[in-house]
Amino acid sequence: MKRELPPVVALLFRECADTVKSSAELAKKLRERGLLRELKLQAQYAQSNWPYVDLAAARSGGRFVVTPADSLNPMIKSVKCPSPACRTKLAREFVRSVGLYADEVILPDVVSGRLLTDSSPRELAEDIYADVQVLTELKPLIDAGYLQFGSPSHHFCPGCNSALDEVGDVSPIRALALDLASEVIVEALRRDEKGRPYVECRFPAFDEFGHALTRVRLSIKQAAVFKSLIPSGKTSKLPEQLVPFFREHVEYDLKILSQGLTGEVLSAQKTGAVLAGASGLERMILRSLEQSSTRLRELSEWEVTRTLQLPWIRELSASEIVQLKDEARDALPRLRALLARRLATQGTSPEAMKVVGLELSEEAAQVEAELAASKAASTRRIRIATGAAGLGFVLYEAITADPAGATLTATAIASLIGFLNALHPQAQKEN
Repeated sequence: MKRELPPVVALLFRECADTVKSSAELAKKLRERGLLRELKLQAQYAQSNWPYVDLAAARSGGRFVVTPADSLNPMIKSVKCPSPACRTKLAREFVRSVGLYADEVILPDVVSGRLLTDSSPRELAEDIYADVQVLTELKPLIDAGYLQFGSPSHHFCPGCNSALDEVGDVSPIRALALDLASEVIVEALRRDEKGRPYVECRFPAFDEFGHALTRVRLSIKQAAVFKSLIPSGKTSKLPEQLVPFFREHVEYDLKILSQGLTGEVLSAQKTGAVLAGASGLERMILRSLEQSSTRLRELSEWEVTRTLQLPWIRELSASEIVQLKDEARDALPRLRALLARRLATQGTSPEAMKVVGLELSEEAAQVEAELAASKAASTRRIRIATGAAGLGFVLYEAITADPAGATLTATAIASLIGFLNALHPQAQKEN
């Protein structure tokens, strides 16, 4: 069911979608026509008054409803993908994957939230220009009622907020920080213009978020220790004695990420939605919160038993995806209903996963045949990526706060891995 658009989104479609061709042009329009002031007023109104879909009670009703984690949300400006062109491509792949398989997608109203920050007019113009490009790419899903908007910020009970504050301080996160700190790569030992020592390093676990080289300040004593253990000033294998030094830096970033991820799981629970993500680090955080192994190799082995391979169409436009959803009336709706039902009722023990995996795999094969026979696919003679080149859908347990905020309990969520060909880089060259 199509709902009325949040006021900021509606205003941007009306004023900018078809007329603004650059961020500089948008900046001029925001400044000279008073559009920025109006957008801010609308964002402030929506924050307290707009009936966002996620503010209602859970209502999936057997439908496969998906909300994206930040790693999969095309409205999120990441360090690794900040340009309008990159974010538009991300939106296109989002439509072809999550947009195709979900009965409904709930996307946080990020653009309204952006207008509530202290960002400069220039920065807002650049970000909103990219937002408009992404929204235009998603518009066919919006118009068809397959994509709804959620609140730009989480609204949790006091108990849940308290539990969120504690998530980053739990021992599994501290243990994960120690593991990841051991993988730090030291690029150089240097001194700044005032002669103060620092180490230039990289944290591989955070590479997917686009983190570049990081400067970590050293005391004179620490610099001497570094020099004695790393005479060349560069190493890909961190000496064991230096791991504790980097742990606090990794732990701080992990705390922020784990709190954000747990908040996203809680928010998804409120609407009966499944959380979808695309980050290897998110996967490790989820596993660590389960107090299970966090090693990437062991994680990959564990995921094998919980992975469903889905057909992936990488060539259709958003409008054609909507047409395909409307045409695929048998196998695709059955798969969505099966996913929704199994995620809601099935446990995630190895035995349960085996049964669910076989059932879903059989249905996925029917979906592949149905997609290939559709008019939308046959007209363009598109390729449907399957097997290892398709989409990997992994069932997870994530530790989240219960409604009373008294304890931490397990809830079943799903993670869509390999998005934007993260597991299959050869596919990216083809598109």
